[in-house]
Amino acid sequence: MRTIITIIFIGLVYVTLAQNYVPNQLIVQLESKKSIDKSIEQAQVFLPEAEFIMLQPLSKSLNIWLVGYNETNVTSENAVATIERVSSVALAQVNHAGIKNRNQPNDAEYGQQWCHFNSNDADMDTEEAWDITTGGVTALGDTIVVAVIDGGADLTHEDLNYWRNYQEIEANGIDDDNNGYVDDYNGWHVYKNSGTVYEDDDVNMAGSWDDHGIHVSGIIGAKGNNGIGVSGVSWNVKVMAIRGSSTDEAVLVKSYGYVYDQRMIYNRSQGDSGAYVVATNSSFGVNYGDPAAYPIWCGLYDSMGEVGILSAVAGPNLGINIDNEGDVPGACPSAYTLSTTNSRNNDNRNNGAGYGLVHCDIAAPGTDIYSTIAGDSYGFKTGTSMATPQVAGAIGLMYAAAPAAMLSNNLNYPSVTAATIKNYMLTDGFDSVASMAGESVTGGRLNLFKALTALEQYDTTSTEISNVKRKTSGFKLSPNPASDVLMISSSEEPQNIKIYSILGELIYSNIISGTTKIDVSQIEAGLYFVIISNGQREETQRVVITR
Repeated sequence: MRTIITIIFIGLVYVTLAQNYVPNQLIVQLESKKSIDKSIEQAQVFLPEAEFIMLQPLSKSLNIWLVGYNETNVTSENAVATIERVSSVALAQVNHAGIKNRNQPNDAEYGQQWCHFNSNDADMDTEEAWDITTGGVTALGDTIVVAVIDGGADLTHEDLNYWRNYQEIEANGIDDDNNGYVDDYNGWHVYKNSGTVYEDDDVNMAGSWDDHGIHVSGIIGAKGNNGIGVSGVSWNVKVMAIRGSSTDEAVLVKSYGYVYDQRMIYNRSQGDSGAYVVATNSSFGVNYGDPAAYPIWCGLYDSMGEVGILSAVAGPNLGINIDNEGDVPGACPSAYTLSTTNSRNNDNRNNGAGYGLVHCDIAAPGTDIYSTIAGDSYGFKTGTSMATPQVAGAIGLMYAAAPAAMLSNNLNYPSVTAATIKNYMLTDGFDSVASMAGESVTGGRLNLFKALTALEQYDTTSTEISNVKRKTSGFKLSPNPASDVLMISSSEEPQNIKIYSILGELIYSNIISGTTKIDVSQIEAGLYFVIISNGQREETQRVVITR
């Protein structure tokens, strides 16, 4: 019997789902270059009555597939276990349903663009940051793109800068740039597998949720200093519109797969095609979600990080500790996510937003945020959905301010640059706020000026946090946070254990067996990444050291 999971859509509806997956469907990721047809054939040998069948590719580049089976004959648990027996399968899971878009809660207060300037100094010091750069282009001439996976887009809005794929001819029915997506001139409509991202005829996306995606886009990159409307965090950044916010996990995987492909193409072509996507923005998630149940979704953040993409993810619109209660994607253990909570114009966390010393990274203004909506209009919205694009926009702005030395080899080693940007944001790019102490990794609220000025101190000898790969059988850290002693327990032995600081410095390295006690009393307080490997696969977890 499956565990009942409660998922809450703040301001709209409370839903309890006994079956939180799409019947008869699995999401399967294969090892590199392995065949889906041969993998299904092998699974059929193990369990013929399952009637496995390939339904569709979710990301060919990452070898992720949607696989069908007959739930009348076998349980979902048996289907997953059988697929996992196939040697070519890296990961397998059910296709989760019930994923909720994190929209507007009901406790709204009002204030117009206070996030950029506020008399209480609860803003992000944006005006000071704009004296350094207003964004759009890197020191090496790359056009910076932030991908918004959401509802609708208003491609003709007077105050928005949307990305265009100029290697593609619009609406000619041909994949002109051979990137696997026909007519993706304006972005991608994941439901329809088309480049039409602005239609309001999809029951999954119709209505006010279109405004949500447009509002988010304006927070990130509304045109600044043009005499109309509002200013985004980065005035000239290009927003990639992806119509893919969904309750269906497979749709989310396809959405991230499109972003991954565009950046991978850009890297491989040395900027001749694709898109220089530096960040994704996502406003969906599973309240109380266990990341271990979503290995492919969480793993996508690592895959995108390896090609140079950071992901700003919205925490829950619930006043819960996600370290204890769980959250997806907020608690996904990736080195390339920035889990965000919602701050108010009095510099307190909105009490309807999630928090957590280990898995919540930073707060950003998200209450009563004024931004673009459809039809050249503007309006207020509140939620972690509004805080997260402040962080996504900040990533874009930081890339514009980054020195050429940092970017000199970032198409060949893009994960290094991405990790460096995140590290500077979480070590320097915030104001400490007393009321937020212990509520996030930073214990503070995003400060754009500090984030940009920190980049001036870039050190070419900085090291990279090791890429997170596929999961081993798991390991446990306790206590977390830790102050004097950290206990590490692993079900596999022997294992290599490494602890990295947030700046990528190796703090500890050893080979462990079973349960090991590590003295952390002399380690400086802060966030660290614990990476354990068996020589073939790696798993990472966060740990916070306190004093």
